[in-house]
Amino acid sequence: MKVCIIGLGLIGGSLAKAIRYKYQEKVTIFAYDKNIVSLERAKEEGIIDQGFSVFEKELFPCTFLFLCAHIEQNIEMLPLIEPFINKDCILSDITSVKSEIHNAISKTTLKKQFIGGHPMTGSEKKNYENSARILFENIYYILTPTNETKPSYTFKLKQLITDLNAIPLVMDQHTHDYCVAGISHFPHLISALLVNAVSTSDSSQQFMAKIAAGGFKDITRISSSSPTMWKNICFENKENLLVYITDFQNKLELMKHSLQNKEENEVEKMFECAKDYRDSLIDVRYTTDSSYYIIHVDIPDVPGILASVVSLLAQNMINIKNIGIIHNREFMQGALQIEFYTKKERNHSIQILNNNNYNLFL
Repeated sequence: MKVCIIGLGLIGGSLAKAIRYKYQEKVTIFAYDKNIVSLERAKEEGIIDQGFSVFEKELFPCTFLFLCAHIEQNIEMLPLIEPFINKDCILSDITSVKSEIHNAISKTTLKKQFIGGHPMTGSEKKNYENSARILFENIYYILTPTNETKPSYTFKLKQLITDLNAIPLVMDQHTHDYCVAGISHFPHLISALLVNAVSTSDSSQQFMAKIAAGGFKDITRISSSSPTMWKNICFENKENLLVYITDFQNKLELMKHSLQNKEENEVEKMFECAKDYRDSLIDVRYTTDSSYYIIHVDIPDVPGILASVVSLLAQNMINIKNIGIIHNREFMQGALQIEFYTKKERNHSIQILNNNNYNLFL
């Protein structure tokens, strides 16, 4: 297998590291990037086999070709790629808005081999030096094939994504852009507006800044992301964002009306609807094609308890896929969430923990 990566930054570098780790010497990785330092470092680390700072036909042929630069740069690369790419090569990208790249692809001869990609991961840090092999583990990796993409190509890319321990989801580009506008792009916009509203309302003594904690920091955490990146995303997915903005304005007007007219039932209903949907998000991923094997362990907040649970499972050769503390009031105490790779491991763990008097929530 030969993989070509155009753009060896945070995502491209992490993709290269993940592929190298999974396939070792069974894969040859070529990379193109204008940053010679990144190319040299990646080669020294054994991540790529060869790096190119000037676009050359030696990058081809390949099994997979990933466009990992900004959307404008990816589109600019298409006419350079088109004359040299082999017809059985699977072409993909990693941008967070898909319609623009699909429109560009529709004007080329690459429609049968292109599959848009959006790994829902990232970092506030950029460049190859901050890339990490584990960046793709346990994240949704959305794939958007064209109407002409060969099904076998989609299957092969799904297999590659699965091999990297990511979770592939397939949908069309329009559905993708509408969905991410709602669950990612619009929340970023609202978060920024909320922070600015509080900032301009704060007193000269900065009382709001001093007491801001808990809920305010939780719902505005995403405002610490790159302003330039989010400006670009807002314009790339402008039409979908405008739909959500209009709907949000209508909902604000309804809430304003309810408050002014003391419509307590309507206000409470709004919070109830929000709570019901928010609570349901915990189980959304169980409806995907991928299988999840999770248990919750009720644990006291005492030193060493986490290590005790992990050690107990390790002693019984249980492989843990993911683990984390759930900080909520559902279980009254700190709840440990453990995810396993197989149903067999999950069932074995239940038996082991029950035998050791741990209280489980399944």
